[in-house]
Amino acid sequence: MEQFLADPSHFLEYPNSMYLAVIEALKAETFPNPKVGAVLLNKNNKVKAIGHHKGKGTNHAEIEIINNTSIESTDTLYVTLEPCFHTDSSPSCADELLKTEIQNVVIGDIDSDKRTSGKSIEKLKNNGLNVTLIEGVNNFVNPNYNKKNYGDNSITYIGKIATSDDNKIFDYSNSSKYITNSESLDFTHLLRSTVDAILIGKNTLITDNPQLNIRLNPLSHVDIYKYVLWGNDRNDIEKYAKKHSEKLFLTSFDNKLSNVVNINNLTFENLDSHMKNQNINSLLVEGGNYVHKLFISSQIYDYFYKFVSENTVEIWKCHCSICNMYDYQHLFVKHEAFTLLGDLDVLASYTFGTQNAKHLFCRACGIKRYYQPRSHPDMYSINLRCVKNPPDVYNVVEFDGINFEDSIKEI
Repeated sequence: MEQFLADPSHFLEYPNSMYLAVIEALKAETFPNPKVGAVLLNKNNKVKAIGHHKGKGTNHAEIEIINNTSIESTDTLYVTLEPCFHTDSSPSCADELLKTEIQNVVIGDIDSDKRTSGKSIEKLKNNGLNVTLIEGVNNFVNPNYNKKNYGDNSITYIGKIATSDDNKIFDYSNSSKYITNSESLDFTHLLRSTVDAILIGKNTLITDNPQLNIRLNPLSHVDIYKYVLWGNDRNDIEKYAKKHSEKLFLTSFDNKLSNVVNINNLTFENLDSHMKNQNINSLLVEGGNYVHKLFISSQIYDYFYKFVSENTVEIWKCHCSICNMYDYQHLFVKHEAFTLLGDLDVLASYTFGTQNAKHLFCRACGIKRYYQPRSHPDMYSINLRCVKNPPDVYNVVEFDGINFEDSIKEI
């Protein structure tokens, strides 16, 4: 499944109110019960109350809402999973809602638990309530829930990879380890909060030095197991295992460190067996090519997220005196792709040396906005610092402008 991001809520294609319910649901670990969140909006679409299930033996999210606010007929309830129908382990949330003034309910997914499984939706509709279904919400929040209800004991495997639009997953000339934007990073942290564990490969650990935690408020308290598929390389295992003591290293050899685990041959079957022994029900794989090939060859992924960065650019930093003085960031654009929307009269032109480069400065502030460089005769160089809402930078090319004539020969 290939997705493109605007922000995390847009990525999920849920209304913002359902996204808030998702955040509520993910605040607590509720196993063996599903995580469920609820948000109540008033007639002006202002949040009136929020609630989430905190675990077995505690109130369901809908009951939290009912107990903590006065519900009016003009309110709308958003809940991530169909309200329960059964009464054997808790009060029926469907019945409890019918005791209130609520008339509008938006539900994320029909409950696959056979005790409910559409019965609550039918009951609410039969009693005159307006019920809207947004599919996929609970499947995102509780990725293993349906398997459990259907008697399938297999782990839910979720793949995630980020690439640039030229299919790079890492650029060794780039000082930044992030290839996509801040919104995709936020979604990654949201995705992590839905699973029991996360796994990366050795190369990802060494190259990116990832924390693998959840840095999205208000979910930063959520903790998951962190695995590194290290392999059979005995070199540096102790160095990295000691440095990353909070991570478990899966190897094909024994080691005295407590966070190094020998699973013998590094086959998917051995990995899967280990995860089941650790009661892992859902695993997010954020590795590189080698790790993903292991899972793809086993045809085991239940979900796969591919983040493609379409809004990243390469810039050049020239170290000549004038570029250093202005901290100019060169964004090269083909002549045919450039359109000047403003008035050229507000710019002052200046040339020097060979008279080939034409530098254009703002008459009001003196900043060089763009110019025709000698190094790229078919392009304009735009100062990225003058661009409103600039794109993300995925690579910075260092150019020795002090020795321009020699450097230009290497382009």
